[in-house]
Amino acid sequence: MSRLILLGVAILALCGLGAWTVYWRATRPSTVTAAEAGDLKQLQALQAKGISLNYHDERKFDWTPLIAATYWSNSNIVAYLLSQKVDLEAKDRHGDTALSVAVTVADKDFTVVKMLLDAGAKTNAEVLSAAALNPQKDGLLETLSRAR
Repeated sequence: MSRLILLGVAILALCGLGAWTVYWRATRPSTVTAAEAGDLKQLQALQAKGISLNYHDERKFDWTPLIAATYWSNSNIVAYLLSQKVDLEAKDRHGDTALSVAVTVADKDFTVVKMLLDAGAKTNAEVLSAAALNPQKDGLLETLSRAR
């Protein structure tokens, strides 16, 4: 009987550990969450621990820090990531790059779009299609055509 109780306690402990592991994986900081939040200090601290600035976060659409910072228009984070020579053409699970996300979310200020273009991001059919759907399409298309 005592072995059965010990086995039950061990199973409960393992289940609890499994739940804790799932919770930890879902809430642990990543370079993507730091970029989303605009937290440069956390981003740099994670980078110093060896976490890649090109990390694809499966919990966040496989975004990279650059895509996340672009989506939230965190231009200070975008500038830092570009200075670190991150992959400009990395794609999320939908096939979007940072530039295609930038033209999708751009409002009247095209700062992030211009930063990405100046860094060498490639304009392709997907980027142009996304720009054409934006209410600010005239300004975006003009900005994209100047970069070509």
